[in-house]
Amino acid sequence: MMSVFAEFERNMIRTRVEEGRTRAREKGVHLGRKSTIPAKEVIALKKSGKSVSAICKELDIHRSSVYRLLETSTHKV
Repeated sequence: MMSVFAEFERNMIRTRVEEGRTRAREKGVHLGRKSTIPAKEVIALKKSGKSVSAICKELDIHRSSVYRLLETSTHKV
């Protein structure tokens, strides 16, 4: 019987959290942690002709981070 109440309460919590997240998104609130990688700098370096490897070494970031930023930046343009 206790497990039924626990499951019911968990579902209620999940519903309230999702409603809160939805309201936050509607207000334009950014969810998640702040980016630690300078996206504008990565894009500028790539546009200046630097290779991905050179960007990685200069900014001390991983290749996949550079590729991800470059891919998402092309979708925004």
